[in-house]
Amino acid sequence: MGASITYDEVAIKLNEWYSAIKKDQITDAEFLKADSLLDFRHDLMLSYVGN
Repeated sequence: MGASITYDEVAIKLNEWYSAIKKDQITDAEFLKADSLLDFRHDLMLSYVGN
């Protein structure tokens, strides 16, 4: 099992994604979504299942 992901790390990634959308930086938002958010959420859920 990988390292746990803290709430703060998730909040930071979500904030980066949301900020990119609000600034009309759609390409950046898509990259953040594809690169980080799904992986982060997946790993977060796995960390809860493993506990």
